[in-house]
This record gives sequence, C-alpha cells and structure tokens, in this order.
Amino acid sequence: MEDYYSNVEIQKHYQELKSWDWNFGQTPYFTQTVDVLIDNQIVKIEITVKHGRIHDISNQSDTKYELITKLKEKWVSHTYDQVIKLLNHK
Repeated sequence: MEDYYSNVEIQKHYQELKSWDWNFGQTPYFTQTVDVLIDNQIVKIEITVKHGRIHDISNQSDTKYELITKLKEKWVSHTYDQVIKLLNHK
C-alpha cells in the first residue's frame, strides 16, 4: 500500500485544504456584532465579512463618527480571522 504522505496528489489536496483560501476565503457573506474598546469607550459595531475579508464596519451604538472611520481605515480589507484574533487578545 502506497504511503499517503508521499503521494503527490494527496499532498496537493491536503495543502489546498489547509490553505487560508479554502478555510476562510470561500465563506459566505455574514455579519457579526461585537463590542470594541476604542479611546476608552466601549463601541458596539457590526462587522460585515465577504469571502473572509472585512467588507464594512457600521456603528451600532451612539458613537462618534470619527471612531468608526478609524476602524474602517484600519480593518476594511483585512482578513476576518486576523481582526478576531486582535479583538480576542485585548
């Protein structure tokens, strides 16, 4: 029986299944509401994600427009998994 780890075709598919594109890049459009600490304020925002990347950020609380603009500049086009890791480490 051939060793699966040395089979080129199996390795090719294995690498594809491990890739960011396979795990995150093909995800459907979705939104998530999260609380974020910005300038000593808790801000409720809605993150819109499309194909694993932050597509938009909208304000879900009485927050200054400038704070939401800062978030958009910082996070739009970044990958969802990167932003969630950042949020979970604060």
